[in-house]
Amino acid sequence: MLYFIIIIINAIFAVLFKKGKWIAGLSFLYLGALSGQSDLINNRDTMNYYFDYVHIGSVGYTSRFEWLYVELEKIGHVFNLDYGTFRVIVMIAAYLLFFWMLSILVDNVSLFYVVFSIFSFPLEATQIRTFLMFVLVLTAIALLKVNFKGSQLLAMVAAILAPGFHSIGYFFTIAVFLTIFLTAKYESLLIKWLPKVSIVGTIVILIPGLSGRVGILLSRVFGTISSNQTAAENVAVRFNDSSTLFTIALATVYFLIYFTLKKSFWVDSTKIVVNNTKSKLLNFDFITAFLTFSVPFLGISGQYQRILRYGVLLMVLEWIALFEKRKTINYIRSKGELPSILFFLLILSSMILFYGLYGNGSPFIKTIPYIINFNTGYSG
Repeated sequence: MLYFIIIIINAIFAVLFKKGKWIAGLSFLYLGALSGQSDLINNRDTMNYYFDYVHIGSVGYTSRFEWLYVELEKIGHVFNLDYGTFRVIVMIAAYLLFFWMLSILVDNVSLFYVVFSIFSFPLEATQIRTFLMFVLVLTAIALLKVNFKGSQLLAMVAAILAPGFHSIGYFFTIAVFLTIFLTAKYESLLIKWLPKVSIVGTIVILIPGLSGRVGILLSRVFGTISSNQTAAENVAVRFNDSSTLFTIALATVYFLIYFTLKKSFWVDSTKIVVNNTKSKLLNFDFITAFLTFSVPFLGISGQYQRILRYGVLLMVLEWIALFEKRKTINYIRSKGELPSILFFLLILSSMILFYGLYGNGSPFIKTIPYIINFNTGYSG
């Protein structure tokens, strides 16, 4: 019940006190504590994480997880932490960093908290490595917004470290590096064309037999850049099981969310790029446009939907940023309430796919009450 009460409180603050951040900060601290729970029975992935933690460093044992997460585990062993304590510390620290970066990017953090808690949190509390990866990605994006000496260098470091938690982070690393090194002219050009190319690529990748070949190629590429061959083999096996219907449905919804966001605000492109100088909004716009290029990878495996999940979260942040700037920047205007309402309704509808609610449903759904402390006992 507390989980829903905190969502309601943040919803009130999002409407009435748009710049108040302390409630959101405490709320994200609460999510960190929830994520730190070590429920070996009801949280689908916790047993895997527990098994890896207790066996790391054992003779003959090779972790299938990426190197940076393994290094964190080793640090936990250095301090003689049991898995429960290790997980609580890591997740609380991650959520505090998450909140800090969010507060740099937008003022109305409470609004993002509401969307995140409803749309994404149960998945993040289960797939903690992908969440840790995303926190570093968001750190890189936030560092591109601030102006101090060395901020771009730190952004690059964060982007490079992100795949150390999960291999899909390489996609975000490329996005961040392109944002840093491309001129405003080429960013604007890619923003225009990448989504269109992605639609064509999604159609092409659905050609029978093609997705399997691309999946094998990707696993080989990952094997050459990763020292963890077990992790590379994991990519080859798990990221090569596409489902055509799922791919078409999720790709359609994701593109609808993206283009609805673009229809929610009018932005004068001649003003957002002045004398080839990039605005902070252009960087955000480029990254969300670049992530549409991940949609064709759904034809290789539904596992790539994790990239799209974070793409949706970044689009929510972009919507909040545009909404906040519409009254203070004369080249940004809202196009009315209808596109924005449709934007958030599409995000809610996408949960059917992200949570596996189609068909006979997903076993994961049964674990959600235990993840958010709405129930106790064994989920069966």
